[in-house]
Amino acid sequence: QILDALTAQFNLRSLYVTKLKARDSLTGVMLVGLEEPVPMIDDIELIERVSEPSGIALDNRLLYEENVRIVRQLQETNQQLKEMDASKDEFISMASHQRRTPLTSMKGYVSLVLDGDFGPITDPQRAMLQQAYDSSQRMVYLISDLLNVSRLRTGKFIIINKVTDLARVVEDELAQLVQAAKARNVQFSFSKSDNFPKLMLDEMKIRQVVMNFLDNALYYTPDGGTVKVALTADETSIRYTVTDTGMGVSKEDQKNL
Repeated sequence: QILDALTAQFNLRSLYVTKLKARDSLTGVMLVGLEEPVPMIDDIELIERVSEPSGIALDNRLLYEENVRIVRQLQETNQQLKEMDASKDEFISMASHQRRTPLTSMKGYVSLVLDGDFGPITDPQRAMLQQAYDSSQRMVYLISDLLNVSRLRTGKFIIINKVTDLARVVEDELAQLVQAAKARNVQFSFSKSDNFPKLMLDEMKIRQVVMNFLDNALYYTPDGGTVKVALTADETSIRYTVTDTGMGVSKEDQKNL
């Protein structure tokens, strides 16, 4: 019916159909109406010559529309991922805060028992309570790590510097690993430069750095091994060094540190 209407409207006496191709594939067909009852050879050659660029143009148009659709889908997916990422960071921050509060309470009560505020305790009880206290402290550090990752991603990571005794910080963190080191027969040693200076540091965050090094060294040092910790200072720099007798990091992986 459509062809009949077009034929009548434009007084067409014949129709010529040719394929439109691009990249060796059929992209469509082109219908040409003629006033002659039989298409002339010149007309057919002209139509066939026109069909090739027409097929390419149609293919380009279809590719453009497909690319626009894909880009729109990618933009929508990317926005959804951003929203999910923000929700994840918010959840991590909220969950970490909520878990740190009961852990702090647990540490406080264990510390009171260790200090003898509720009466004397035996040496085996002290050793077990100390392990519980140390484990709670390590969990606090893990939660702080999660919070710091979340803060870094959201641009809320803030360094609050104050005068800090780094040597005391290292000694405090070493003290928390004493029982765990004894259980694995690992020997810790600590040396520092004479008159080690006070430094401007964010104490809580530097404690995490110090403990991560120590905990990692203890974890990868076999039974009977040693871990040497050193703090050195000169006119231009401060160096914190942890050396263990564990497997170390392979040369292939060192570039990723």
